[in-house]
Parts: sequence; C-alpha cells; structure tokens
Amino acid sequence: MAKYVSVDKLLYFKQKIESLFALKTDIPTKTSQLTNDSGFKTTDNNTTYSLSKSGSTITLTGSDGKTTSVTDDNTTYKVATTSANGLMSSTDKTKLNGIETGAQVNVIETVKVDGVALTPSSKSVSIDLSGKVDKVDGKGLSTNDLTNTLKSNYDKAYSHSQSAHAPSNAQANILESVKLNGEALPITDKAVNIDISGKVDKVDGKGLSTNDLTNNLKDHYDIAYTHSQSAHAPSNAQANVIESIKVNGTAQTVTSKSVNITVPTKVSALTNDSGYQTNSQVQTLINNAISGITGIEFSVVTSLPSTGSKGVIYLVSHSHGSGDNYDEYIWVNNAFEKIGNTDINLSGYWLKADLVECANSDIDSMFA
Repeated sequence: MAKYVSVDKLLYFKQKIESLFALKTDIPTKTSQLTNDSGFKTTDNNTTYSLSKSGSTITLTGSDGKTTSVTDDNTTYKVATTSANGLMSSTDKTKLNGIETGAQVNVIETVKVDGVALTPSSKSVSIDLSGKVDKVDGKGLSTNDLTNTLKSNYDKAYSHSQSAHAPSNAQANILESVKLNGEALPITDKAVNIDISGKVDKVDGKGLSTNDLTNNLKDHYDIAYTHSQSAHAPSNAQANVIESIKVNGTAQTVTSKSVNITVPTKVSALTNDSGYQTNSQVQTLINNAISGITGIEFSVVTSLPSTGSKGVIYLVSHSHGSGDNYDEYIWVNNAFEKIGNTDINLSGYWLKADLVECANSDIDSMFA
C-alpha cells in the first residue's frame, strides 16, 4: 500500500516548510531564486518562474510546482526628528561637536563699551578700564594736571588775593570761564554747575552692558545651569549607530552615513549558474539545427552511422513490442539525439486503488 499527497496536504506541507524557514533572510544571488523576466531557458528544461510577495514573505513559484520562500526583514532607518527616533544627521552631529563639556545654553552674545562691540578671545572679553577713574561727587576731569608746582602757585595767589589791593567796594577775582572736555560751561549767578550724574564709579573687573541682567533673567540662567549639570543618560549609554552592514557576509561601504543595498530582482543581474539561455540563444540553436533542411526523410538502419545528415530521421530497429519497432534519432550539433520511441512501461506504476492519502500526522513526523 502506497501513500499520496493531496492538494490540501501539500498546503499543509507548505505551511510546515514556511514555519521551519521563517527566519531565513538570505538575499537571492542565483537565477534559480528569482522571476525569469529575461526569458532564460535552461539546457535541462523550460521551467518558468513567478515571484510574489505577501507581507514580508517572498515566494518564488516554478511551473513545475516547486516553490522557494524567504522572509524580507530589512529595516530602513530615517534621520531623527523632534517627534520620531532615527539616525543622527550630519548637521546635528556637526552642531553637537561644537558644544564643549559643561557648556551652558544661555550665553552673552555681545559686549559693548560706549556702543562699540568688543572682540571675544577664548570665550572671554577683556574691558580695559585703566583709563577710567572713580566717580566722585563734586569732581570732574580736567585737561590740565594740577601739579605740585602749580598748586603752590595757586596757594600763593590765593594768599595774595586775600590781602587788601583795592578799595573796599572792589570785587574778588573770579574765573571767567570753566570748561569740561574742552567745552565751556554756562555761568549762572557766578556759579558753574557740572553734571556728573551720568558717571559711575570705576570697579575692577566690571564694565557697562547694553543688556540688563534682571532678577527674572538671572533666575532663568540659574535654572538652565542646574538642568545642564543633571544626568540625561546612563553612564554606559552609547550612541545609536550601526557599525557595520553586510550583505551575504560582505561588508558594505558607508557613504555620508548611508548604505545603499541593491537587491537583484531580475535574472539578468545575477550569475547565470543554472545555465539559462535566452529566447534568442535557443532560437539560434534551433535555426542552426534545421538550417539547410529542405525536407524530412526516414532512413532505417541496423546501427547509427559515425555521422548523420540534416533532415534525416534514423530508425534503429529494436524489439520493444508490437507497434514500437524503432528508436528515432536525428543529427544535431555534430551528435545523434534520440527523439523518442513509442515504448510505454507501466511496470513501476501504482494502481489508484493501491494509494492512500497522507495524513497531517505523516507530515508532522517528517519534521519531528
């Protein structure tokens, strides 16, 4: 008693095969794995193939009923955005490289003295106040230095001015002009008012700024600094990058942080290891085989000659039974090719009554 596999059992067998090779991720590299879109034909048969995809499963089905399935689990990574994870872009990496350890978000962008921007050096601005003096109420700068000699002369002049030089109704000598930075100041009621309310005392290490550091702004800076000192990732955290991508064991070249993998989808892109021939090649062989043939004739021989002729079918006698007396041969490509006989031997075949359908348990035992 023999067992046969029905269509339903073939489907069950197919499911077992798919589950067994569910993790297969090999990329096709042979013509026997893909759709024969170039019209290749093998030297052994004329099997045709079709390629289909369902979900992540790619199935290659031949006209002979054989199938091959692979699972496509390739993943494509995009550049990260503010709302989605992904790979870091070159722009973001350049920006990250420009941030030093301990850097703070809020920095002073410019420092000016009397409206003139100063040039930073090594993230520092030097303000030279050596030419300034502290502001003192009632005092101002003069273009003329009061030297000791000059002061002594002034003291002598004052003493002299206090002695009697004129009648009792004479007036004391007064200054006729007072200048500040070369500009004469107005005299009112014999008095000159010098306004230095716009001056501040000179303090080492400090300078004037066009931007006020208010209490509210300072609070924001303090909060930002505290946040920058806190941990944002585990101490053993690593950047999420793929270090290497291989196709069939061969490392691929990374260009601009990207790898382009070309998956062949046509037999013309693969090694012709199956010996496929194109339609034109097959037609050429046929044309060569029948070229010069103007008719067909039959020649009955006891044995094949050393060489044959085109257009002749050689009949070699044999004793296979009634109605089948000869083997037929033709001369092709400098050799004899047997084209058939009418022998039919059914001694190795089973009768339908002797066949029993396979059960699921029979198929399961194959994968146990």
